[in-house]
Amino acid sequence: MKGLKSYTEAKLLWITRLADVFIPVFFALVAGLVYNPTTAFHEEGWLYVALAAASLLTVNIFHNLDLYTIPALANLQRQLGRVLLAWSAVIGLLLLAAFAVKVSASFSRIWTILWYAGALFGFGVTRLIVHGVLRHWAETGRLVRDVAVVGAGPQGRRLIEYLHRSKQGFRVVGVFDDRKTAQELHEVAGVPFRGTLDGLMAFSVTQPLDQIVVALPWAGERRIAETMTKLSALPIDIRLAPEQVGFSLAHCNYGDIAGLPVLTRCRN
Repeated sequence: MKGLKSYTEAKLLWITRLADVFIPVFFALVAGLVYNPTTAFHEEGWLYVALAAASLLTVNIFHNLDLYTIPALANLQRQLGRVLLAWSAVIGLLLLAAFAVKVSASFSRIWTILWYAGALFGFGVTRLIVHGVLRHWAETGRLVRDVAVVGAGPQGRRLIEYLHRSKQGFRVVGVFDDRKTAQELHEVAGVPFRGTLDGLMAFSVTQPLDQIVVALPWAGERRIAETMTKLSALPIDIRLAPEQVGFSLAHCNYGDIAGLPVLTRCRN
């Protein structure tokens, strides 16, 4: 059914985040029951503080280690290595905090080890499942990427037309532009015009987006910088589309010189 979003990167990433929030809590309780089946959890005040801190630290450290992107989740070996590093950092920070506030005696070493190992197992299983889902979606062509385009001018139109022709699972769900001249538009290359950047910020809350692509003239350096800075507040992959010549050089590889992105060898 056209317009019905069944499979998206955004939904998968949010489900992964939610799983990472609950995994430390679940395995902490399991570890408590394994270590001491008679544990009265309602009497363990510091436990709830530790669990809340563990969940918050986990999703934030995982995010900072770039664990919530489709390329990262698709690379299972790299994902598992970073998960091990991140979860070890979470436990280390919690132990340091417990020592600093002099409550380390409230936590059993055996329970801590069981919790660490159990949660690590849970994170690993989650990554294996997500990796399998991504492979299945890729093989069956059911992975759809919802994209918003910033820029209702020629650059935005050309980008939309290119994505439509590519047939690689990109669906442009809206065009946004702050310029007054764009406010009179109803659509751009068949895609609804949905308003300004502020409208995009609100739209992204109700409509999960996989990517936002800024398609503005590169000559407007200040405008691009302001747009990218404003959009960086969103937990969404933000990309800058190439200038017009870039569409003719899509077959080229890219690299960098001193951190500056450049095109390299072009394939025949």
